[in-house]
Amino acid sequence: MAQVRLADGTVYSAWEEVVQCLAALDVALVALPLHEDHHLAELLARDVLDSGAKQAVVAALSSHCHTLKQSTGYQWHDLLVLHPGTPLLHGLLKEYGQLHTHRDDEALYVLSGECLFGILTPEGDQIEVNVQVGEYLRIPAGSEHWFSVTASLALKAMRYFKTADGWVAEHSYGRTR
Repeated sequence: MAQVRLADGTVYSAWEEVVQCLAALDVALVALPLHEDHHLAELLARDVLDSGAKQAVVAALSSHCHTLKQSTGYQWHDLLVLHPGTPLLHGLLKEYGQLHTHRDDEALYVLSGECLFGILTPEGDQIEVNVQVGEYLRIPAGSEHWFSVTASLALKAMRYFKTADGWVAEHSYGRTR
C-alpha cells in the first residue's frame, strides 16, 4: 500500500490518510488492483519484455486504458519497463530524479515493482510518495516533482498523457530536491 512521508518525517500509511494528504495537493491516488490473469502475471514477472510481450501487456489492460481515456481525456499511453539491465537506466533516473514539471498530467499505473515521487507543496516543502502495484497516481500538470524507482531498480507501469509529448520533463533548474 502507498505511503506518504512529509518533510517533517511524519509517515502516513493508512489508505485514507495517504489519499487525503495527496488530495490536498490535487494529486489523485486510486487503488486499481490488477485482474487475475495468469498470462499477464507471467509477463509482468519478466525483467525484459520484447515488443510482442509489451503489446500483450497493453492488450491485457485495454479496457482499463479505454476507461481512463474516456474519464480523463488521456489520448496517449505507453508501457514503462525499467530493470537493472535497462540501457542508460542510471542516466534516466538522474534526469527524472531532478525537480521538473510537465505540460500535461503525469499519470502512472504501477503493474509491478514500486516507485517514488517527491512532490513540492505550495510552501516549498516536499512530500515523498511510495506507489505500489495496483495503484494509479495522477500528478497535475505544472506540479514540481521528481521520480525514482526503489532499490530493486525494477518497475513496470502504464503512463498516460493527453498529448504524445506531455511526458517531456521541463526541469526546474537551480532548484534541488
